[in-house]
Amino acid sequence: ARPRYIRFVAEEANMKRIDAGWFNWIMGVIGVPDDRPMAVGSSVKAALERGELVHFFPEGVIKRGNQKPSGFIIGAAWFACLYSVSLIPISEVLLKRPIHRFLPWWPPRVKLIVGEALNPEDFIKPGEKMRKGAARMNLAAEHHIRETIKGHRERGQLKSINH
Repeated sequence: ARPRYIRFVAEEANMKRIDAGWFNWIMGVIGVPDDRPMAVGSSVKAALERGELVHFFPEGVIKRGNQKPSGFIIGAAWFACLYSVSLIPISEVLLKRPIHRFLPWWPPRVKLIVGEALNPEDFIKPGEKMRKGAARMNLAAEHHIRETIKGHRERGQLKSINH
């Protein structure tokens, strides 16, 4: 069996960047049109039908490097419900290193924490609009990610990118 491909979903602006756009294109990143974000649906469906994983950054634009995610966008949960596939929340935690006391600009350690799979049937109630179930699924994923980051913050392990 061949390994599964992962398709990342990125804003169209990132696809057009001179420094990284070509790399995104070569890697098969799915570009999201700024004016019609749901138009990405056919590309997501085709990738899922080929057995590929599709990766969304649910918080949209990251504005800060202090590990406080902005509001989550419902897109990933919507497509999970629409195509009856699981949504797996992954928390990316930036951890301090001892060297940060002397060199605060040194890159942090990165820890990926994979949560339990969220299945659409656990969130969509019979006779209810899919959007409500997707919203509940989105909140569950957001809660998992925020609680994971909060736990590391409480233990004093987080590294702020803003120095």
